[in-house]
Amino acid sequence: MTLPRCSAAHAPILAATLALPAAAFGDGMFVWRNEERDVHEPEQKALVRFEDGTEDLVLSVRFEGATEEFGWIVPLPSAPEISSCPIEVFEELSKATQDRQTRRSRRANRMHTTLGSESGVEVLSVETVGAFEATTISSASGESLDDWLREHRFHLPDRAAPVLGRYAEDGWVFVALRVRPEASDAETSGALADGTIHPVQFRFATEEPVFPLEISSLGGHESTVLLYVIAREALVPAAGQPGEWKTQVHSRPRFHWYSLGLYGAAAREAISVLPDPPDGWLLTKSRATLTTAQMRDVFFEPFDPLRALEGSEAAVRREAAVHLGIFPRPGASVALRAALAGAGSKERECLLWALGEIGDDVAEAAVLEEARTASPEERIECLEALGRMGSRRALPLFLESLSGGPLLPGTDLGPRWTAENLQRCAFDHLLQLGDESIVPELRSMAERGNGFEEWRTRFLRPKGPHITYVRGLEDVSFLAVPLLAARGDERARAAMHDALMCEKDVMSPESLTRASRSEQKRGRAGPSNEWILHALRDEHANEAWEALGWTRDLVEDRPDLWDTLLRTAANDASMPDPGRGLLLGLTDSLRADDVEQLLRLWDRVHDLPEDAVKEPERLTASVEGMRVVALALARHDRYTELRRLLDETDPDDWIAQAELIHAMATTNEPAFADVILERVATIWSEVASHPTFLAEMEVSSSPPYYPAFDEEFRVAEVQTFLLRCEQPAVWARVAELIEDPRVAPDVRLWLMRSATPAEQSRPEFLGAARRALARMRMEAGGRSGAPGLVDRIDWHVSYLERVTQRTVGPRSASSP
Repeated sequence: MTLPRCSAAHAPILAATLALPAAAFGDGMFVWRNEERDVHEPEQKALVRFEDGTEDLVLSVRFEGATEEFGWIVPLPSAPEISSCPIEVFEELSKATQDRQTRRSRRANRMHTTLGSESGVEVLSVETVGAFEATTISSASGESLDDWLREHRFHLPDRAAPVLGRYAEDGWVFVALRVRPEASDAETSGALADGTIHPVQFRFATEEPVFPLEISSLGGHESTVLLYVIAREALVPAAGQPGEWKTQVHSRPRFHWYSLGLYGAAAREAISVLPDPPDGWLLTKSRATLTTAQMRDVFFEPFDPLRALEGSEAAVRREAAVHLGIFPRPGASVALRAALAGAGSKERECLLWALGEIGDDVAEAAVLEEARTASPEERIECLEALGRMGSRRALPLFLESLSGGPLLPGTDLGPRWTAENLQRCAFDHLLQLGDESIVPELRSMAERGNGFEEWRTRFLRPKGPHITYVRGLEDVSFLAVPLLAARGDERARAAMHDALMCEKDVMSPESLTRASRSEQKRGRAGPSNEWILHALRDEHANEAWEALGWTRDLVEDRPDLWDTLLRTAANDASMPDPGRGLLLGLTDSLRADDVEQLLRLWDRVHDLPEDAVKEPERLTASVEGMRVVALALARHDRYTELRRLLDETDPDDWIAQAELIHAMATTNEPAFADVILERVATIWSEVASHPTFLAEMEVSSSPPYYPAFDEEFRVAEVQTFLLRCEQPAVWARVAELIEDPRVAPDVRLWLMRSATPAEQSRPEFLGAARRALARMRMEAGGRSGAPGLVDRIDWHVSYLERVTQRTVGPRSASSP
């Protein structure tokens, strides 16, 4: 029969385990949680990528026997380009499909040889691909192909000619591979035996993706076939495809991009065979055990989730629900609602999630109905679904959940974590969806539990190293206050303002000085009060200002309320200047008047009388104030203002210069690279040449990254900024500074140490570093009183050689 075929646009990538003679082929072994057999199949592994009329087929084999007996025939629709490919891509596909797909809300997830042309056969190419020699041939006759392959010692079954003939009649070509004689050593034999030899990648033109399975029937054995398909539409073997196929659908798969750093360059190269981070891509996995009579080339058709939703396997129904949630279609809500009856808990959560994604009237009614009788875990999914829909009919339901009403029935709550999430889920959605209809009930909640005073007094409790406030199931009166504040209630906003102000002394000069000294006693170099930097970088490190952390945690999803509270506190006359800058910097949106206030604040904290150095608190407040203003401007990408402040700052005021450069380095603005490097070459160089600095460096420990250097210049942020730069001109300038004798030696060493790990460490940069080190070593060795510098130079020589070995391989004799 004629099988239905998918269009080319539907299948950009296809991956498969190709069934070949079981006596000859097998696979390697990967160490990953492979409970299933997708990595342990006893046949060849393959990956096929198809997009815009071009297919990439990556094959990896295991062969039992001597390498001189190895032979491998691959039929293809057209003549290919052939190359080698890392094997890690198969591990990545395995990791992406270990578990059957399910989908819940984020809150619920947190809970859970040379050959020539001959008669009848045309040799299209002969090329070397790693350990293999690959010959691409074509013929219009299966008999000619059979004769040619046998003559060149490819041993085929007697029945091979008809199968080869069917491919030949369609105009396909064949790639014949064997191990090159010079590569037939023990190492290659071992790699072929255990499946770790490099895969081979074929790239060829074809009108549509197809998996050439019929040639596997020549093996004469029943085999398991595993197919991965990644496409813009979920594709599975067509209904007429022989065999009983079991499928999984992973809508928008999550490949383990975050783990590439653990695997190194080989993994990054392997992953390039897969698509870019797969937003909008779907992954299916289909498996079947086939007899030789069932082995036919595989074609595909779109997955039908409505039909799958009626199936008998719960895992397939869950996948169908997720698919419908991502790609709704007419009738989906009715089908999902019907599937809720009799479904298990895990399946019900998927169904509720999908209904929340669709969000039509049928879906809303179904979820509201389920919320009254569902288990606590399922109720969370109901609330999340209703919240995503923006359902105002659910407001009474959210209020009941917040207040511990029918949805919090005592011992039926389940684990405390579930109860906390149920209440916080209701709070989050009331914050976004609440209207005037809920104000009376919220005011009653707040007053019954004295929530207004709770906000004012909670953060006045004494704090110490052993006192930690545990965030748990909240008093509803406490949570009612920010909900009222979001509705414009002035009493609630005043209570939250008072909470912020009661801890304002954490930003006082005295507190900042104590914190700075405490960190210095613990041996921390560089800027004091790191929590301020973390807070301004959205890392939620507000442990020093607990009221600020609580307020942010509760209302940051309402930026209008968050900004109002911050500005009110920043404009309070009793707020210390550093705190004022921090609050303005934390706003979601910085207004023009906020910028003007920050610039005025800079002037106040920057312009100190000369005798201020005798007052540690005053000096600390100045430095912290400058730091906060600079970071606040950087957080909101106020590049013009930062550059203006830098230009207006006296070059001799290296403390202010350092704070501004540090703030610029926290941004992603490439234009700052020139500014930063210019200051590195001048101000940093001047300070690093001062006798006091040199004296500190002489006694610093090895390796030389150096408390003194970091404390002066905040080098970590600048180093990170430089490593993020991808502009060749920036790295050319770095190379110039490294070889510039006018730049202080320790600054040049720091530049080498900062730049060497980057991918931009090309041979020309490494050559400049070697030349500079040689000259510096010679000059330092000829000066008396520079033993520490000589040691630091020698350390960098050794470091550079280690990095060179890792990044560009051993140097040749002609390398600079």
